[in-house]
Amino acid sequence: MADTPQEMADILLLNGILVEYPDGKVTICEQLFWNKKFIIGDVNTSSLTQIWNSPQSLQLAYMKKEFIDSTSKCKSCRIFKKCFDNRNRCWTDIIKAYGDEHWDYPDPRCKWAPKMIHALNL
Repeated sequence: MADTPQEMADILLLNGILVEYPDGKVTICEQLFWNKKFIIGDVNTSSLTQIWNSPQSLQLAYMKKEFIDSTSKCKSCRIFKKCFDNRNRCWTDIIKAYGDEHWDYPDPRCKWAPKMIHALNL
């Protein structure tokens, strides 16, 4: 749960954003337009409501351990549900820190996160 107004604002940002690009593709983050895993729909073929409630969107919003690779510390984390329910992560920072193939690693700010492959100034 968020403890400060800034933490609450961060959580709200992670929960409520859809970004539509000129080609009609929709993603959850303006920095992840290139990553197919985070493209959750296309307004040329679906309404925003359909995209918001799409399987791709719901999978990212309500992540389950079954979608997490066994190499990720998140797979065996005892607070997985609390962490993912709060959506307290930055997918962009995770990919920058560990690479696209490790999109499901912990957020680099997590105390159980492995050492970053690519250092970030957090």
